[in-house]
Amino acid sequence: MRLLNSGSQRRVTHPATIFFRKSGIPPPRIPMEQPHEVNNSNKELSMNHLEAVKKIIAFDLAQLRAGLSSWNGATPDQIDRAIASVQSTTQRLIETLNAVEDPDEISVLIAINYIELKTQWIALNTKINYAVFKNGVCKTEDALHASSISGVIGLLETLITPTDIQTITDFLSQPLHRAA
Repeated sequence: MRLLNSGSQRRVTHPATIFFRKSGIPPPRIPMEQPHEVNNSNKELSMNHLEAVKKIIAFDLAQLRAGLSSWNGATPDQIDRAIASVQSTTQRLIETLNAVEDPDEISVLIAINYIELKTQWIALNTKINYAVFKNGVCKTEDALHASSISGVIGLLETLITPTDIQTITDFLSQPLHRAA
């Protein structure tokens, strides 16, 4: 798995973006970063563990909190729990990346964490969709948690190539009997 500048390839619409568009629920606002310097010969990012950790540390929790606060019925305690979950997830990732210095291993670790979060988001999104279908509404905590996961997924997508994102998304969307 290689780290590429996502601006150099076609953009992939994140599943969370599709969910928010269809549901009419406002997504959290996550600031976008400027593209990194690119080596023109292979468009590969040169990223060591310190650069990856800096990007993760720079994740704007205040911006995420503001987005989560826009949910109707969201209590401060629910928002605090969602933010705490993001902090726990990013801290665990930072600790893991700090233990590794090999850029190839860092790429794999980021992809593994991306897959883990993406599967959590897919499961939660399925639960939310069924709740909305059956009851016309989902639990606020579920929506906040899905938004929080989506924010971290978006962050990790800045560290993964668009091709790898699409490959992972395709794999996760296939029925198990076809994915194996």
